[in-house]
Amino acid sequence: MLKLIIEVIIGIMWVVAGAYMAKNNKNSKSSASNKSNKNVQTIFSMMMRKITTISLRMKEIVL
Repeated sequence: MLKLIIEVIIGIMWVVAGAYMAKNNKNSKSSASNKSNKNVQTIFSMMMRKITTISLRMKEIVL
């Protein structure tokens, strides 16, 4: 049961991540805005890697 809950939470996080990236992936005209978007994307991808690592560790504990 705990494994199922963890899987659902991870799935929801990935859906939110995909929606966020799709929303912020628009082309903008200013270079400052593009640089800011790249920084946000870098931070976001680092955060998602961390979430994935944590979720894998949680799965190992449950199993």
